[in-house]
Amino acid sequence: MPNCKNCGTKWSWGDAFKVSFLNKRICPKCEEMQYLKSHTNAKKFYAAGAFLFIVNIIRPYLDIPLNLFTLIFTLYVCALFIVLPYNTQLSNQPKTR
Repeated sequence: MPNCKNCGTKWSWGDAFKVSFLNKRICPKCEEMQYLKSHTNAKKFYAAGAFLFIVNIIRPYLDIPLNLFTLIFTLYVCALFIVLPYNTQLSNQPKTR
């Protein structure tokens, strides 16, 4: 779980989940704005995309039915959403490009 860079408070799963999509959020304890580090989301989506790409290439050779593939895909996406907050990293300053 991420820690606030101002006060060091460990964020809850829900707060970390929300900041993953909004890219910024106020710390529940010190009320300072915290921002998502720029590389955090990129790593997650590259890993997800690589897995799905490999599975799509292998699927015809393994004779996996489409409904089973859909089930596996759904479970994978659910697992990504559960794990998402654990890899979140925060910063005191917004992203600069």
